[in-house]
Amino acid sequence: MAEAPDNESSKPGLGMRLAIASISKRFPLARNVSTHWLDQRLHEGQGSHVKILDCRAENEYDVSHIEGAVRIDYESSPEEILKVAAIDQSSIDPLDVVCYCSVGYRSSLVAQKLQDYVKHTTGSSNNRMSFFNLEGSLFKWANENRHMTNSEGCETKFAHPYNAVFGKLLNSDLRKS
Repeated sequence: MAEAPDNESSKPGLGMRLAIASISKRFPLARNVSTHWLDQRLHEGQGSHVKILDCRAENEYDVSHIEGAVRIDYESSPEEILKVAAIDQSSIDPLDVVCYCSVGYRSSLVAQKLQDYVKHTTGSSNNRMSFFNLEGSLFKWANENRHMTNSEGCETKFAHPYNAVFGKLLNSDLRKS
């Protein structure tokens, strides 16, 4: 799929902008990265320095996910998340961990939880690991027609709408339960 240009016509709608602002206010310590930033990192071959965590339920992940993402349970402990995602805290290599869900609430929770855990277990907030929330998460990614795959590894344009309320932030032609 072609990348949406970064111009005024590709800016998220009012509902998405309000959701992003609300989530950012609720999780002030969860730093955001843009969909453009992540897509660019993946296309420039810098993917080895990025770990992508899908913080949605399995049925959502099965419909579509960002290729290479590891699905985790957002309610799991930080230790369990790091284990499932195969993230080694003792590694000396820099790693950007990007979390996403449907809109950003669950993924912001995970990014903040992991950031706090690493800070408290290592005594430092800079452990060569940085934790981020993907701003607008998969809905924004899908609305921008960025590359996604389904549980069979096939390319898809669809995303699970999560529920009737938040699903309205996803373009109607992209919704699939």
